[in-house]
Amino acid sequence: LVYSWVTVDQELSLFHDCPPKLAIGDLDTAMPDLDILWHATTAEEWSRGFEEIYGSTQPIIQNPPSLSDLFRRFMNGQSCEPRLGLSPTQLRLLLHPLQALVCHLHQCVSCFFDGGNHRQAQRLISQLEEAQNLLQQWYALSSRSEQKHNTFSPVTCANLVIYHLISLNTVTCFSELERLARGEVTHETFRQSFWARARCVEEAAQIWFHCGQVIRLVRLMPEQNKPPWWAAAIYRVALIMWATSIANNKTQTPSSHKSIPPLDENNFAIDGLVPEHTSIVRYLRYREGVPMLSKRDGTVVSLTASQDVLGHCLDVLNEEESTMRMTEGIKARLARMFERWRT
Repeated sequence: LVYSWVTVDQELSLFHDCPPKLAIGDLDTAMPDLDILWHATTAEEWSRGFEEIYGSTQPIIQNPPSLSDLFRRFMNGQSCEPRLGLSPTQLRLLLHPLQALVCHLHQCVSCFFDGGNHRQAQRLISQLEEAQNLLQQWYALSSRSEQKHNTFSPVTCANLVIYHLISLNTVTCFSELERLARGEVTHETFRQSFWARARCVEEAAQIWFHCGQVIRLVRLMPEQNKPPWWAAAIYRVALIMWATSIANNKTQTPSSHKSIPPLDENNFAIDGLVPEHTSIVRYLRYREGVPMLSKRDGTVVSLTASQDVLGHCLDVLNEEESTMRMTEGIKARLARMFERWRT
């Protein structure tokens, strides 16, 4: 029950852009064991799962660590992987304190830049970059665990979406992007802001990468296994890509009607390839290649045309038929934004 609330706290924090309510120091209850035991519905099913994992002659098994213990070992660079690796649920929980760290640093950066203390803000930017490294270490843990269990579960897929969204929070300020979307600031004023100049421009490659991976992973999720917040994830990347396009293209037209070359060795679908693909690795390391967004029919969308990016994300939302009120509300909101910025 404790860690069910941790999951809810994380989702509310992430999608409402507010700090988590639960402190890592208070989370000293043993975490759930491997998911086959955590999801067992009867004692018999649990017993069979336990024997399958540990064997019938296995000596007494120690309780899993608490989230506080796991995070402490993770931050100290100590091994926090049991013999069978961390379960998808345990990996999901480990993202909670990492998200809290990013949220705290994010708020401090905004405070010092708004207050004019740019030197202190630059120190905090360095700490945000360290948080990015911690997130990459989490990704490495997740990849090793996936290889040990030889499975890619819906929980793992949702974990990776959240990982990419938290990573985006290290290089963007979503509340500022919403102000731009509502028309409260002009494009030129936004381009002069700290988050546009120092992050959306300098970290554009990272932004395109993480946004593309969110779209790819959401498309991979079977409809019955999509989390309730999947549409909110697409909405976030829609605004982030739209604003990043505006920040990086001062003379662009909102919608590009010129012919776009097909995918080849130079042009690649950043929302269709795994992070380890050669094209993505080359792009992130050497800025080689031109990232594109891919449609179901094989056509592509340029990331330099902000209006086309919005339309693409709206198409992704409409690929799934959903009766959830939240999903329908997000579709309507993005559709209104698309029409408002149409030229």
